[in-house]
Amino acid sequence: MKFIKLSLQYMRRRWLYTILYSILPALVISLTSTPVSIFDTIISLRDNPPHSFVDVWLSATELNPKGFLYLILSGLLLVIFASAFCGVMERHMRLGDLTHKKFFTRVNNNFLIVLQVFLVFVLFLELFGLLNSAVIYLWYKVFTNYALMVTFSLISLIILIIMFVTIASLGVLWIPTMIMTGLNMRKSLVESLQLIKGRIFDMCVAIILPILPFYVIAITACFFDIAILDFCAKLLLNMFAVSYYFVLMFVSYFDATGTDREDLRKTIWEVGK
Repeated sequence: MKFIKLSLQYMRRRWLYTILYSILPALVISLTSTPVSIFDTIISLRDNPPHSFVDVWLSATELNPKGFLYLILSGLLLVIFASAFCGVMERHMRLGDLTHKKFFTRVNNNFLIVLQVFLVFVLFLELFGLLNSAVIYLWYKVFTNYALMVTFSLISLIILIIMFVTIASLGVLWIPTMIMTGLNMRKSLVESLQLIKGRIFDMCVAIILPILPFYVIAITACFFDIAILDFCAKLLLNMFAVSYYFVLMFVSYFDATGTDREDLRKTIWEVGK
């Protein structure tokens, strides 16, 4: 819970910055994809039976030529604004200086770092989608009863999500390690793995717990199939996710390394509450 408290505390104090750096990429992501597509695929199997595994895979991962172009656009925006936001947080936490100035300088400094990790994450996410699709298609073939198929699919999905989050937690400190130390991709990964050792469970909780209510809202909106409600739920989820996870990276890095945060210089007593 410590990482969650530190992250939400930073977001609450600097809410305007977190909104400014997350709203545009979140808006484009919300227009081009849905974060609950895998649940939508499971629910729609009875009304739209797939002809093959490929149908399930394409539906769950939203892979198509048009979607690929949107992925590039939303990914590019995310990397650009995340690069700038990382620069803002790094300077704020390290020096206590919070400013919007030098946006493009910060993008230039951090773009390749964020892009490399983003590409690794996208490949990992697509592998996750492939495994999910394979399991869903397996239960679709095994069970003729729709309720059993959905039940086993959801259980399998929960298990895979736990595995995914556990592996993802190992890379949470990757970006701030590269930015703060200047190490290359391989060396910074080794360093970040050393830092996260002993904190994996806490990091998994920090990854899952705060985003869970937003996912429930998004899934509920998807179930009712009301376009404006679905879009607003996705936008809210994506805005929170974009800002929260990058804040989590930096507050966790400073905590793991024991580095003093200059942004807390005047209010550090509140952290221990």
